[in-house]
Amino acid sequence: MIEKMSILEQLQPHISLDRVKEIDLVREFVECYLCHGLLWYPVACENCEKTCCSACIQALHAAKPEQISLHGCSTYIERQNLPTTIRLLANLKISCCYALNGCTEILSYHELEKHEDMCDYQLLSCDGCLQKIIKKDFHKHQSECPLLSITCDQCLTSYKRKDKDLHTLTECLRLQLQQQKSKIEQLERNLVNQQTKFDLMEQKLKQNDIFWAAFFLTINETK
Repeated sequence: MIEKMSILEQLQPHISLDRVKEIDLVREFVECYLCHGLLWYPVACENCEKTCCSACIQALHAAKPEQISLHGCSTYIERQNLPTTIRLLANLKISCCYALNGCTEILSYHELEKHEDMCDYQLLSCDGCLQKIIKKDFHKHQSECPLLSITCDQCLTSYKRKDKDLHTLTECLRLQLQQQKSKIEQLERNLVNQQTKFDLMEQKLKQNDIFWAAFFLTINETK
């Protein structure tokens, strides 16, 4: 039998049964044997008939890689879930995991994952102030956050939105001049490098001409 201290205590339910409407009527059929949450992508044991979340079985196997068993059965052998379990899960009504943030959606088992991936009440982190903002308000917050970095479209300098007034037209022009000066200096360096390459190539061509001239002269003298 699996040791239920340490390994099983670490397993947390993917979906708490508290989020399921009228759960008391079907709890014993839709509760994971390992994490005691709602069965999520469930699998069952052929020997003892216990049903678990697939992630719970994977976590248990990773922590205890030797052959596992459930509820005293000799060996865990995975089998398909009973149609009754599948139907019960399909008929459940579940609140969104972002209900505490304001989401009021009640969803079916098969709608839940897609909704929560896109829910307007999930929390996003602002790159400026690092606050957690609900998704539906995030764009507005980002457009106003004083600590968010913005970039001048003229000189490409980045600064905090709260410092925008410090980035005056004079400062912007000065930075643009510095950038242009740097570009000109880089172009001059590139031209010098190109000229050096050209001079080396010209020198090699001259050496090549001298070689072939000497070669043909030697040929003519031996005739």
